[in-house]
Amino acid sequence: MADVAVENRIAAATAYEELFVPALFQHWAERVADAARIQPGQRPLVGIVLPEEQILRILKEAEKLLGGYVTSNGDVRFETPAHIVTWRKP
Repeated sequence: MADVAVENRIAAATAYEELFVPALFQHWAERVADAARIQPGQRPLVGIVLPEEQILRILKEAEKLLGGYVTSNGDVRFETPAHIVTWRKP
């Protein structure tokens, strides 16, 4: 029984990583790169140093765009029209 529960959690995490993460966050890559003025050949994941004003501007935009997903108790909830289904061949 515990193995099935673990497999279900792994399947749900995999589905989240493969389906929801790209859908929710992929559009941010270009925005962050533009805001950071990243040029071809630069390696932004090595370390990004932004002026305080840019950081605040990015955070304000993120809060504005994601604010509708924050519940009254501070949790973040995304309503999804999809159902995550797992199946294992018998």
